Amino acid sequence: MNQRKKKDLNITIHYKYDPTAVEVFRKHLSHLTDHDEASIEYLMSYFADIIQNPSKPPGIAILIKSPQGYGKDMTIDIVEKMISSAYLCRTEDIKDVLGSFNTPIKDKIICVINELQGKDGWEYKDKLKGIITSNTLNINEKGIKHYKQSNNLRFFIFSNRMNPIEISQDDRRFVVFKSSFRKPKPEYFNELGKLITNKDKLYTLYNHLKHYQIKINLRQNRPKTKAHETMRVANISSLYRFVNHLFINNTMDEYFKKHKNEYRNHKA
Repeated sequence: MNQRKKKDLNITIHYKYDPTAVEVFRKHLSHLTDHDEASIEYLMSYFADIIQNPSKPPGIAILIKSPQGYGKDMTIDIVEKMISSAYLCRTEDIKDVLGSFNTPIKDKIICVINELQGKDGWEYKDKLKGIITSNTLNINEKGIKHYKQSNNLRFFIFSNRMNPIEISQDDRRFVVFKSSFRKPKPEYFNELGKLITNKDKLYTLYNHLKHYQIKINLRQNRPKTKAHETMRVANISSLYRFVNHLFINNTMDEYFKKHKNEYRNHKA
């Protein structure tokens, strides 16, 4: 029987250590990252950092892409059970976070944007990039003069879209993961759900993350995932692609010879 004392509440929590809790959680992170070890380690460290340093976000947002029903939300359900729903904002409308009024993110440390659509992601791309790394938040509540507070937010963006946000060529703010192709069976989600409902499993995982040794810099050591590179390449301007084709690949003569009837030389 393990005992952990919460100093702020001055109470002792009794629970039975359950090693399977950590195994189940790590297995789920493996599923969400298509079984990439560097990505699993990054997410374990990221979640541990939430528990260990809640007021010091790394300025990195997590984007996870998968079809619906693959367990993205359950990951946050587990973390929410650890830190309390009072510190978590969930929304399917990015305007709740970046629109005229943003009360839902007041005093929060996690913000989850669910099923982000490409239209919204691109419309608010600059504001989203800004708020991820900003040290302060401008909170604007209805009927109250706007005010500033420290920005403790970490963003999780979940989507089943191919390109829900812009990943620029010099991106420094996002880590992108794409889930495994295979959808787990119901038994898998039953075991995952026990991390929420079973006190022994929940506190075992909580204390594992609380004492987890974070060996990487979350800002500087982002895993170079195929999902991130695919989005980065997809967002290259068509003009740059054309120029690259002509000059970098040295195909100008070939191109204009092939399309000679479509162009004419300027007299100058």
